[in-house]
Amino acid sequence: MGRLRTDIFVKETDRNSLLMFDSNHPRSMVNSLPWSQLLRVRRIVSDEDKVNLRLDEMCSKFLQRGYPGREVVRFKEKTLNCSRESVRKKTRVKRVVICV
Repeated sequence: MGRLRTDIFVKETDRNSLLMFDSNHPRSMVNSLPWSQLLRVRRIVSDEDKVNLRLDEMCSKFLQRGYPGREVVRFKEKTLNCSRESVRKKTRVKRVVICV
């Protein structure tokens, strides 16, 4: 008690606007979407009891958009193996600037 809880909010008027699996976007982008969105759910949802429910909801959205079920399930399992604390840590990316 006395702790802040966070969850994903979805408006009633929301619709599934995730990128279709067979779109003409770069394959690397299409293939990385389930992983990044499932990590987003893991990062935002603080209640461990609701994490699985929210991940299932997100997986369902990807399946509706034609993503292969095997891949979606693999990313979900991979996400569940990550702790919320580990996905919330900021990582620094070392950038190299090349001036010509």
